[in-house]
Amino acid sequence: MGKVFIAFLGVLFSLILLDNECTNAADDSVCDKNRPKFKDRCPEFARKGYCKGSAQRWMEHYCKKSCGLPCKPVTTPNTKPPAPVPKAFCRDRDIKCAERKQLGECGLFKEFCGVTCKSCKVPIGDECNKDAALDCKMREKNGECDSTNPKIEYYMKKNCVGTCKYCELFEIGSGSEP
Repeated sequence: MGKVFIAFLGVLFSLILLDNECTNAADDSVCDKNRPKFKDRCPEFARKGYCKGSAQRWMEHYCKKSCGLPCKPVTTPNTKPPAPVPKAFCRDRDIKCAERKQLGECGLFKEFCGVTCKSCKVPIGDECNKDAALDCKMREKNGECDSTNPKIEYYMKKNCVGTCKYCELFEIGSGSEP
């Protein structure tokens, strides 16, 4: 009977719209009331141990007072900054790249659709130390290794991999895109 009731509570929780919040939701004290829909049954459910186990989420929602819970959820602040997401070497810069590829426009948009049009190649092995152009050192001095201009970025990633140290920057060189 108890397992059936717990299953019933779970299904019921999934189907019932949320009722009004506790009256003192702004503070951390124990909630001063249970939600109206089951307020008369909450003390009984709590005595039967439903504040823990498979019915816990349902009880946390409808029977906060009977379970001795605060109105607002207790959260612990995240003190660690999120890990930086590595920037991809090849990327699409146009949301219409798939459409442009279907229309045969990859030649016109190679700088903007490097992934979809396969116009950008991730360097591997010895390619990480080589430049394909003679002007890479001059372009590096002009700050073009870090350019966000799609045409310059495309040129530099295609021709100046060694000078710009892209393999170190993007942690690549094994042949797999980060």
